[in-house]
Amino acid sequence: MLKYIKIYILFSFFLIHDVKSQGNYTLISSFPVDARLMSVDQLGNLYLVVKNNVIKYDKNGKRINQYSNQRYGEVSSIDATDPYKIVIFYEDFRIAIILDNQLSENGSPLDMQFSEFNQPILACRAYNTGIWTFDQLLFRLYRLNLSLEVNQSTGNLTQILGYKIEPNFMLEYNNNLYLNNPKTGILVFDQFGTYTKNIAITGLNKFQVTEKAIYFVQDELIKKYSLITPEIESLPLPEINIQAINVFRNRLFILANKELKIYDYIE
Repeated sequence: MLKYIKIYILFSFFLIHDVKSQGNYTLISSFPVDARLMSVDQLGNLYLVVKNNVIKYDKNGKRINQYSNQRYGEVSSIDATDPYKIVIFYEDFRIAIILDNQLSENGSPLDMQFSEFNQPILACRAYNTGIWTFDQLLFRLYRLNLSLEVNQSTGNLTQILGYKIEPNFMLEYNNNLYLNNPKTGILVFDQFGTYTKNIAITGLNKFQVTEKAIYFVQDELIKKYSLITPEIESLPLPEINIQAINVFRNRLFILANKELKIYDYIE
């Protein structure tokens, strides 16, 4: 009997528990904006993609700067995790641009259109310098330097995992790469591209990684997945029809109904 109790306890440790919490929100500021994408850096600055312009705001919603580039089609993603190396990716042209903290181009555009890569569909910041990219035809992840030389790469992930993946988002944080595959969850790789685990949270389009948790929206709730314990905390949202959220310490940024709202919140 004791043997089965030990097995049950061990199994329960790996389950993801969902804990309900109450959130207290105070609206700090709001303004109308028809933004497609949103990202926040580690200093609390906010970045919105409006049409094809990247606009930077401080944590209170004060506009700071703007970057515009109409040469490469639509901005498909923005990764502002590092405030000094903001990665803008144009999937149609297979071009990544790195911006500094003044939203000035940091070096030449990284043009993967005529490189060895077949179909890079995702890109995000990599530690030190460079970017990560995922090639949809080769099913491989590559970490590139600013000369587009490959520093690290995975094998064919379909062969490694045993199933086909169709990722739609990725982000690096603390030298771990998080690749979102909506059907199976968030695939986690180390800084060398070695697959380490799958976090079985499915159906996501985007998420935010912080020091201790992954934040995302699901079932009209803010979900906070702990990176320390296998637990998900659920918080009610102060808005409906949420397009995107980002958090920074006790600040909550919400895009909803063509408006940005900034809240102070207590979990």
